Amino acid sequence: ESGFHAFRHVLSKLWGALENDCNLPKKLRDSARHLEWLKTVKDSHGSVELSSLSLASTINNKGVYLISAQHVKQLTLKSA
Repeated sequence: ESGFHAFRHVLSKLWGALENDCNLPKKLRDSARHLEWLKTVKDSHGSVELSSLSLASTINNKGVYLISAQHVKQLTLKSA
């Protein structure tokens, strides 16, 4: 239902993605091969788990993790 210009616009995004990631075709093939498994994982997780995964992804992309130990004045490799 889209015209040629819309098609060209989508293709330009695809070509740009291919230029930025030479492994994209392999990644897409791997995703397609594991699609049923990915759907099963998504379906088996409830909304709480999905929101937790989404939150973890957001933190990984834009957040900062603070790691601390309770009741330890100075954390060292020996005390960890």
